[in-house]
Amino acid sequence: MVPVSNTMDPEDLNKELESGAAAAPRSLLQDDEPIAPMESSNSLPDSIGGVGGGGGDEQDDENNTPQSRRQIPTIAFVVVPMVLVTIAIFLLAVFMPKTPTQDEETTPNTTIHELHDDFVAATNPIFLTSSNQSPTGIHISLTGKASEMNIQFVTGDSGEALVEYAKKSDINLQRATTITTVGRKLLQVQEGLGVSWTKVKGVSTTYVATDMCQEPATSTEPGFFVSPGHLHTVKATNLEPNTEYVYRVGLGFGQGIKWSEKYFDFRSSPPPGSGPPSPNKPALTFLALANQGCHQGEDPPSTLGGNSAQQVAQLIVSMIDKRTIDSIHHIGGLSYADGAAHVWDAWIDMIQPYASRVPVMVGVGNHEYDHTLGGGGGRDPSGITTEFGFQPNWGEGAFNSNTGGECGVPVSKRFAVPDNGNGVFWYSHDQSLVHTVMLSSEHNITKGSKQYIWLEEDLAAVNRIITPWVVVEMSRPVYNSKVKGWLGLMVSEGLQNEIEDLLYTYQVDLVLSGHYHSYFRSCDGLYSYKCANGGPTYVTVGTGGARLDINATTLIPNDYTEKVDNTNWGVGRASVFNATTMHWEFVALGGNVTDEVWLRKA
Repeated sequence: MVPVSNTMDPEDLNKELESGAAAAPRSLLQDDEPIAPMESSNSLPDSIGGVGGGGGDEQDDENNTPQSRRQIPTIAFVVVPMVLVTIAIFLLAVFMPKTPTQDEETTPNTTIHELHDDFVAATNPIFLTSSNQSPTGIHISLTGKASEMNIQFVTGDSGEALVEYAKKSDINLQRATTITTVGRKLLQVQEGLGVSWTKVKGVSTTYVATDMCQEPATSTEPGFFVSPGHLHTVKATNLEPNTEYVYRVGLGFGQGIKWSEKYFDFRSSPPPGSGPPSPNKPALTFLALANQGCHQGEDPPSTLGGNSAQQVAQLIVSMIDKRTIDSIHHIGGLSYADGAAHVWDAWIDMIQPYASRVPVMVGVGNHEYDHTLGGGGGRDPSGITTEFGFQPNWGEGAFNSNTGGECGVPVSKRFAVPDNGNGVFWYSHDQSLVHTVMLSSEHNITKGSKQYIWLEEDLAAVNRIITPWVVVEMSRPVYNSKVKGWLGLMVSEGLQNEIEDLLYTYQVDLVLSGHYHSYFRSCDGLYSYKCANGGPTYVTVGTGGARLDINATTLIPNDYTEKVDNTNWGVGRASVFNATTMHWEFVALGGNVTDEVWLRKA
């Protein structure tokens, strides 16, 4: 067969499928799935017999003839059942949850990059509103290998997690057609010549209220815990590095597969040590943000900035559309669920337009982890056996339970990360010329602690020839200019006392944080409060959408602050051009760059 056009992207593929311009036989259901005939619906009998006796309202004597007595009950016995049947059908259509079947048409939508505009309310319990088997919350993440990609999604029903993917360059536009078989429509797609679709299986998990540490996360009262459904993780393997792929996710049940309603695409990771594609283009570009949440419809919003979180999500999508973004680093302050489980679903749906295209690497902050009870008995997925998590003497009152008591359960179940550390709590990964370390400021990081020892071993093992740039990320900042109270300043100084020397010894280049809802950048080479002193550049980018700290003030005079912005939401963008040059920018809503600096190494 001769293709009618050249390589297509998933959006075109979805449009072609929707338009019906088209095709020959690749079913959107499982390839070997039998096609069951559509069951015939029951119908009312043509006539109703056996009707007898009286009935009906009393009539005046003059109208109460024998003939009228026979007609009235006959009509009543015909009309009343028909009305009752109509009412019953209406009530079933309104209140009965719809469960997908094999006979449902699985036509993809016309667009691949779609923003979700509607958010659920934060006040009432929310149940999974999507089809029980239709995949939602689709997002991807790095595994630590350039030849792999984690693909995750959620369904209401259980089943076999599946992903099907192919190289984007192999997919050619072919004829497509919509056919009808035994009363049901099937949209079929012809594979392009030479296309090899790979179908892989994954694993599934879930969690319940009692898995978490304390109220409100453990509460089943309205507005708090609801089942997250089934959380699926599928690992795409044997990928060619830095190559575009098209994929869809699905749930196998019985003899069929319920596929996602549209195709998605991603670019596999550039391998460690790989340089730029051309002298004027970066070898790697990643975005960084923290403290996002999602607007839940409260008026006024309690902790969030109206629809600013969604606007930041839209900003990220627009940035991805304009240039290659290799990964997105979200450094704590993710959903702001704080024990209201349905908010996780709303937030992941909100970020899906970019999280399904670019790997999102998350870290934990106080909203994801902090608790003061319930950590014993194996509930804490980070392996901490104390009841109360991390409570340093220099942070008394800062590490508390007013952020929901989830103790990291939802984030650890919903996000896959490289397995070279302690799950989602601390890990590292390589992309191109950059080695990135994600830490947890909510766990013990004092000298001699498990996390400190791991960090030192990880930094010592970095090959600076392959990955000359080292970036460390953690929710709470080591340095910041404007804080909301003395307690925050004490925590920063505590972190300085514990890890600043380690960052200096191993020549970390950039430290990214959040926690404070503002933007901050220090001078270059900051060490022991002195600029150009051999230390990293410190950046706080807690501007992902949560309400900004517009009233924060500078508590101590300092000479290390280069830029502070507590009036703009936005994200950081790091472009690494080679082993000696990195360009850092802060991109505010609207796409304006309000801060930038070139970081150069000898």
